[in-house]
Amino acid sequence: MNKQWSLIVYTVEAALVIAFDRVTKQWALTHSALATTYNPHPTCISFDLVYNRGISWGLFHRPECSTFLLVNGVVITITALVALHALVWFRAQRSIFGHVLIIAGSISNIMDRYWYGGVIDFIHLHYQEWSWAIFNIADVAIVVGALLIALSTLREEKNDSTLV
Repeated sequence: MNKQWSLIVYTVEAALVIAFDRVTKQWALTHSALATTYNPHPTCISFDLVYNRGISWGLFHRPECSTFLLVNGVVITITALVALHALVWFRAQRSIFGHVLIIAGSISNIMDRYWYGGVIDFIHLHYQEWSWAIFNIADVAIVVGALLIALSTLREEKNDSTLV
């Protein structure tokens, strides 16, 4: 695929991730604004609105403004580094599908940080006494993107080691 077509595909990918995340977060705000829990499947999933001022799984979630600003700076820096890594891979004609997932998810979460003072998380997976952290679609995109990059890197290393 030529570079111009690739850029179009990656732009559409990013736009879809951001749009889907924004729409689902708006739904969460509309349906969870009164701090009620919407629980369509009582044994495995509920929708619980939280504003996460930290990072994944609520790490570094603190009410202090200084911590929030520090976390925002780290998130923006990491997003920029992923974008630079994507540029290197793109110039080497490698797929940056995973990078785009990470960047788009991160951008949507950064938008929340500035518009709402924290990332809107609302998807809560649980089973009986077991409970997973509350997350959103952007978080899913970030995790899937990181897994795709890791798998691509492992596959390349495996191919390089078979040549030796």
